[in-house]
Amino acid sequence: MCFGPTVRMMFFLCGLLQTGDAIPVIRQHFLSEKGPVLCANRIGIGWIAQLYENVYYLLGPFLTMDVNEQHFQIICRNAGISPQMTAAVLSRLGSIPVLHIHGAHRYCAMLYYCLLGTALAEDEITIHYDAQDIPAEESWTERDWHGSWNMEKKMMAAIRAGDYNAYRKAVRGMGATRIGNLVYGDPLRQAKNLCIVYITIISRCAIEAGVSPEGSYRLSDHFIRRAEACRFVTEVNRLQDEITDAYFSRIRLAKSFSGMSRAVHYVSDYVENHIGEKISLENIARGAGYSGYYLSRKFRQETGKSLTGYIQERKIEYAKRKLIESPASIADLSEELSFSSPSYFSAVFRRFTGQSPAEYKAGGKK
Repeated sequence: MCFGPTVRMMFFLCGLLQTGDAIPVIRQHFLSEKGPVLCANRIGIGWIAQLYENVYYLLGPFLTMDVNEQHFQIICRNAGISPQMTAAVLSRLGSIPVLHIHGAHRYCAMLYYCLLGTALAEDEITIHYDAQDIPAEESWTERDWHGSWNMEKKMMAAIRAGDYNAYRKAVRGMGATRIGNLVYGDPLRQAKNLCIVYITIISRCAIEAGVSPEGSYRLSDHFIRRAEACRFVTEVNRLQDEITDAYFSRIRLAKSFSGMSRAVHYVSDYVENHIGEKISLENIARGAGYSGYYLSRKFRQETGKSLTGYIQERKIEYAKRKLIESPASIADLSEELSFSSPSYFSAVFRRFTGQSPAEYKAGGKK
């Protein structure tokens, strides 16, 4: 859908744009801003708008919350929407997609790129959010929450099994179910809270899957601190993907060591928890309560790998994720992982991957 500067509709798909103050909000926004605006009216119908060559381009409508007809009638009545308009919206309620406000930023970036051909900075997205919450006393009587709970159970089972494909399927199913408003009217705080809830769930599932409690809790604390430091919803969304990758990596590792001795499990936990440090056999052995000779021999007997080689392997696995997921330079990663120099880091990286870090980052990963 789009309309010109005189608000003449050039393409008009439905009358839902008239249910709130979206048009004046959009026009007012572009008097001073160039980036997109994400607006939701008082009954939770959202739009994404971008001005380009004197035409306003819109993505929408979408619902910013999951509601049934009963709840939607309550919201419309509280918002002062006429019975005629309420009936018109209700007739289309089942066909309007649900796109929660904290996840809509990606569509802002997509629209911006389609029109302007450049990437969108996170601070260029403006949110205008007027939607009201569902009355608490009504929410507690709603019976369709079981859909969300069933998908959560499937998601947690997939995490415990280390089955990433089943996990993704469950997550896609959860996208069609209700997400509670933990902090109403503040999408960033909402995204952070949901992220922290997710960290809590995946960290406990990881422990049940065989990851050590200490290792899982330390990783949980690390990610919660990073979530709280995020300044934009898109940062939180990207962090959640990183959290998933990190925990699934830990779970796969724990399962690969299933049935091995306590000493080998201790080595694995120690390396993962101190991945950025200069790890020595003496430090690991001291913490495990074994001699360095015994621990090194025991590890090789059970895994077929030298302890030094295993430490380097895990550091390179960490580096591979960081090269793809972050703008970190080779020098930065070398320092972060306590290699003696960037050249030595690159040599070790090539030994394990067959590529230089630069080649891997450019997309030549195998």
